[in-house]
Amino acid sequence: MTAPPGSPSTPPPPQKAALSRELGDFLIELSIALHKHAMYPEGHPSLAPAAAGVVRRGEALLQERPTLSLGVARNQLIIEGVATDPRHPVLAELAGRLHRHHLGAATFSRGVTAEEVGEVLRTLAVEADRTAQPLGLGNPERLRAWPHVRLHSLTYERLELLDPAKEAPPDGTEPQGARVRSAQLWLGLARAALAGQLGADEAPPTTPAVIAQAIDAHPKAEGYDQVIVGYLLQITEELKAAGGAEAVELRRRTSRLIRAMKPETLRRLLEMGGDFAQRQRFALDATHGMAVDAVLEIVRAAADTSNQSISHSLARMLSKLAAHAEQGGAAAAEDPELRAAAVPRRPPPSMSDPARFLGVFAQALAGMSLYTAGHPARERGIDAAYRELADLQRDTPRPLFTFLGDEVVYGRLPLREMKGWDWSPRLANAGIQRLGFEEQVSREEFEAYLEEVLARLTLSVIDTSEARQLRRPSIRFGAVGIRGEQELPTEEALPTATIAFSLGEEADTVRWMHEEVQARGTLPLVEAEAVVRSLAVAMHGDRQMLMPLLQLKEFDQYTTTHSMNVAVLSMALAEYLGMSGGDVRAFGVAGLLHDLGKVRVPLEILTKPGKLTPEERTVMQTHPAEGARIILASEEQLDLAAVVAYEHHILLNGGGYPTVHYPRHCHRASKLVHVTDVYDALRTKRPYRDAWPLERVLAYLDEEAGREFDPELVRAFTAMMRKWDSQVAVLTDERAPLPAPGSGPTASG
Repeated sequence: MTAPPGSPSTPPPPQKAALSRELGDFLIELSIALHKHAMYPEGHPSLAPAAAGVVRRGEALLQERPTLSLGVARNQLIIEGVATDPRHPVLAELAGRLHRHHLGAATFSRGVTAEEVGEVLRTLAVEADRTAQPLGLGNPERLRAWPHVRLHSLTYERLELLDPAKEAPPDGTEPQGARVRSAQLWLGLARAALAGQLGADEAPPTTPAVIAQAIDAHPKAEGYDQVIVGYLLQITEELKAAGGAEAVELRRRTSRLIRAMKPETLRRLLEMGGDFAQRQRFALDATHGMAVDAVLEIVRAAADTSNQSISHSLARMLSKLAAHAEQGGAAAAEDPELRAAAVPRRPPPSMSDPARFLGVFAQALAGMSLYTAGHPARERGIDAAYRELADLQRDTPRPLFTFLGDEVVYGRLPLREMKGWDWSPRLANAGIQRLGFEEQVSREEFEAYLEEVLARLTLSVIDTSEARQLRRPSIRFGAVGIRGEQELPTEEALPTATIAFSLGEEADTVRWMHEEVQARGTLPLVEAEAVVRSLAVAMHGDRQMLMPLLQLKEFDQYTTTHSMNVAVLSMALAEYLGMSGGDVRAFGVAGLLHDLGKVRVPLEILTKPGKLTPEERTVMQTHPAEGARIILASEEQLDLAAVVAYEHHILLNGGGYPTVHYPRHCHRASKLVHVTDVYDALRTKRPYRDAWPLERVLAYLDEEAGREFDPELVRAFTAMMRKWDSQVAVLTDERAPLPAPGSGPTASG
């Protein structure tokens, strides 16, 4: 039984990303002091007390830490992992002044004096446009002129700013400012990453792998990390809003950068202060612009640093989205944001993902072909592949791969995301069509096996007696096919059917999401948004709309199947009404989460086969308010989903529950979800009644229109279901491939 709300066992909600009072006071004091130094002439009696006030605030903070660093992100400051509100006028002005001086961070250390702070403030008080050169573009020694205060450069050197009038595209498709902004951000990040490694006139390398290597190699330092985090925050903001070729290039480079970084480096950058909500916000921002595999790296690092869980089903589902986009899914083609977020990469890195292992496995072989034994790069590649194997074996102790032409099969299931993988025919042609691992594989055995594979790939013939001597008992590989004149036994037959989209990962993710809410009291928002995006792909997998609805098999799984069905129906109706892609997905998230509060309702009430007692009905009717509380406690920006969770049982005439104390209109999303919620509930077989046929449900909706339901939405829903009835696919098995529209059981049955 779930603990009742407010009981001691109910876990507290996570802390929101907010500055501590002490840090906030320090920043305000610093901003006011800088403003005074900009207003008053040197020697004015207000200046010395202002500098002393900064020192006083700083000394209190430096008692608990050796240094205090703040990063700069155009109109925000980042201090100990928390970004300030860009709408705060005082702090936005401080960030803007530092940014105009091309400064990426400032560090204060113990022992700082009022004289030092006063000199720093006098230096910063001169506006950048009044000097021949901003501080960050000038002599680096000037930034290190004080023993206990260090300014860090944020430079765009070697960047030629284009004249918008001369360089604007003839068709006006892409604002020149966006192009310059994207180039500035990337070059600035490159120079910041290689700080101290470049000459005064040397342009920074812009290759993502080189930048990632520089960040990996740099020792942990607050000032340096603040600059890098500041750039990444600005880039994620840019990717959320920017478009055009430059934004696409920035997205591609940033995704490659994230993938190339070591996991420990990502954790180091995300650890800045240990704030859960800040890491969550950064991960969510990343989903708007980076490729799926890069997002997974960020989400995994954020989960590690927050001691949070990330579902394996989420990783599998996002990898599936990336693969679907690669194969030309209609939703990806029609929705630029979805296409950008699901840019295919081979292999998509995810926790315990066989595709990830194969990619790193191939990288290790490539490195071994380039470097001699003992070379650090060679050893790193082998170590990475061995770690991925261990990660894979956490879920599957004895993984088995089969390579058949351009298909890769894992166990008995084809890997959609590895279709066309260029290493598959290479391995097969070298006599390695099947590859299996036992539960215990040593690092030595693994390296010896890689050496043999490399030998097979580089030599056309390998002596079979030598091969038998090299063979390791914990690693099995060889050819598959015909032995003599006999076929393989039936149980060894390999699947070769076309790989199709199913909803197994989505259902697993929703179940895991509900378990997390029960155990921790917070909503894993990344999973919720990913499920909706994946359902959107499933709905547009063909050239025409498909509405995949799950058929309930076990009543204790009702909340999972019902939530997914309501999300699909809500998105379909929103799309039928002509809403934008963003609104369609927002309604989908609201539909998916509308019954979230039921995790607070005891299972015996949820699954009771008969009529509820008055006491049980009272408990059941708490779920709308509980759902809204859970959503708002986890993410305030999901206000639409919270409103729908609260209102979806309120009738058009004011009846239903929760009880409203004065007449008011519910949100249109709540009215829409109410229609789809009741439709799916009546179409589902319950222990105490059979499922209603389509015509009876539509008749009920029409009869109650104007009293329980919004008449306009009922008319639209009825018209949609009649028009798209043949495109409803009722799935009796969530792991079965989606049928083509009209080929399976439909809602009219």
